[in-house]
Amino acid sequence: MNRKYKNPPIVEVVCGFKFNEETNWDATIPGLLHDKLKENFPRKEQRIIQELEIKQEQGNIQQYLRTTERILFFTEDQKMVIQVGPRLLVINALKPYPNWEKYKEYIKMGLDTLMEITEIKGIDNVNLRYINSIKLPRGEDIKEYFRLHISLSEKLLKNLASFIAIVEFSYFDDRDKCRVNFSFSLSRDEYILDIDYFLNQKGNLSISNTYEWLENAHNNIEEIFEEAITDKLRKVFEEVL
Repeated sequence: MNRKYKNPPIVEVVCGFKFNEETNWDATIPGLLHDKLKENFPRKEQRIIQELEIKQEQGNIQQYLRTTERILFFTEDQKMVIQVGPRLLVINALKPYPNWEKYKEYIKMGLDTLMEITEIKGIDNVNLRYINSIKLPRGEDIKEYFRLHISLSEKLLKNLASFIAIVEFSYFDDRDKCRVNFSFSLSRDEYILDIDYFLNQKGNLSISNTYEWLENAHNNIEEIFEEAITDKLRKVFEEVL
């Protein structure tokens, strides 16, 4: 594959690590990490983040709203961000996305530097997520642009205001999963293709295999993306041959 586009639809890429409880963590770690990264990430700020956590307990689905503090490091242009929370490291790339090799350098920079500061005992969860925003002229037949779509009659399509379709794919004997959230909003004239590849079996990944895992995640995300679109949409993105 390795297709390249002049106008790729990527608006954000996220790589997140959640480390296990045995990993030593204290309030000095974000500051120590920024000291080592400030040449590339000179800007720093603190934010309070609200997260919705969903758990299944005794057969019932329970929702919890958690509030956590995060320290954010920004590159000078604010297009690359590292977020640090309690046993949490997140690396965000904002539009314009450079490329996988360049983004991977930032992931490695953040994770390797953190491992210099504290011994990471294990990874509970990790994910790699690509969020794509695609705008098409109104009235276009979705089937001409996407091979991942919903099936509706022409009469229903005329009055379509929005939709959300979610599918999941399993990899490596269900160790990994990839959740694809495909949605449309008429008010924004926008299709969102959100591809989130994650560790499905908590803790089933060694530190030494992390970068191999990320390569597999990226390759599978790329494959899903290319299988989900048509050549007509590739022309919109202006494929570089």
